[in-house]
Amino acid sequence: KKEIAFWKHATNVDPKKRAHTVILAMTGKPRTVAVQLDPETLAVAGGLDLLVKEMDKLFLKDNTQQLFCAIDAFEKFKRSKSMSMDEYIAEFTRLYKSVVECREGKDSYEDGILAYKMLMQAELSVEDQRIVKAIAKP
Repeated sequence: KKEIAFWKHATNVDPKKRAHTVILAMTGKPRTVAVQLDPETLAVAGGLDLLVKEMDKLFLKDNTQQLFCAIDAFEKFKRSKSMSMDEYIAEFTRLYKSVVECREGKDSYEDGILAYKMLMQAELSVEDQRIVKAIAKP
């Protein structure tokens, strides 16, 4: 959906042909569903928006379901042994932003709790945890 928004702003394709162009680029189940829509209904300046709205009805999870999935992914995430600390922090941040996005910009955890989760989910040794706690600012 975000890719369509980027494409919509970057393309020179006639607005009346955008929905058709996107449908022809689709694959799998989304394409199977999209080709069932009336081509004439989509052949208008707002046709792409109509297509997105129809696809959302079928494929977009409701807000509560999206929030639960985002929280679940964030809570279960732990750093693997093969993951660098930079990769871990980037993924931790991405997953947390996903939760915040589902909550429409509201933070879900206080800073101290978020810092604690980041430390615990980093899978550091007890000694490394002690070092981090010792140098952390309250």
